[in-house]
Amino acid sequence: MNRSSLGVLSLVALLSSVAPAADAKVTVRAVAVSESRGKALVEEEAKNGVSGPAQITTLRVTLELAGDAIPGATQYGGLTFKATDDKGNVIKPLENPFAPKGKTFAALDRTLMWLGRDDAPTDRIRLDLQMEASRREASKIATLDGSVKLLTGTPVDVLVTEPEKTVNKQLTNHELVAAGLKVTLTTFNAKGGVVGSYVKAKVSGKLEAMGKIDVVDASGKSLSQGSGISHGFAGGPSTYEVFGDAPLPAGAKVKIMILSDVKEIEVPFQLKDIVLP
Repeated sequence: MNRSSLGVLSLVALLSSVAPAADAKVTVRAVAVSESRGKALVEEEAKNGVSGPAQITTLRVTLELAGDAIPGATQYGGLTFKATDDKGNVIKPLENPFAPKGKTFAALDRTLMWLGRDDAPTDRIRLDLQMEASRREASKIATLDGSVKLLTGTPVDVLVTEPEKTVNKQLTNHELVAAGLKVTLTTFNAKGGVVGSYVKAKVSGKLEAMGKIDVVDASGKSLSQGSGISHGFAGGPSTYEVFGDAPLPAGAKVKIMILSDVKEIEVPFQLKDIVLP
């Protein structure tokens, strides 16, 4: 929620609007809406923009996508939408500086999306739409129409059973080679530590086939306490990292989830009567 010393109203409401995707494999629903309104109370502050972005009224709608194609979705792009309120006013979209632009795609950060939940669902993802808040007399978003593109495929798990012996050597697992991926574990730290990480990996090639990297125990349970991705410039290698501070048990493995049969799908949505906070 946004706050300002000049005063901001922030409310959250749960919703149940659902729209089927064209291929019936993905459904889209609005699960939350929040509104932030800011106003400078002193004319001088208003002129100087002291309240900054808080002076812009904002509305955020969180969409949840679910279905068979979602477990294998790794990137998204082409997110466009338009909206009107129940008074007939057009609601202006706001640019999200973190969203991919044009024809580019960006990784779906599921760890951040689900706030690091241990039981984070694999068949659902969430995306935020940002727009200017509607006029106060409006009570609903009457229509919210748009679409988003996903890169998705069939998840395939690749296990590195002795990761400590592969550091700084490009992995040769046939699944990685077939997917057109070049993966090298640059570090593997079984001791953990406050400022350390379990694994760092350099990945290049067909990055659209890359899912995520994890560390698991002998039973396959995840031992990760978080992960991160740093994308290289001008198509250079990306760096994947798995965080954790507790010492790893004997036999811990690195699990790399990749995709086979990668394809781009478009998911349209048409939502109606989303109650404003």
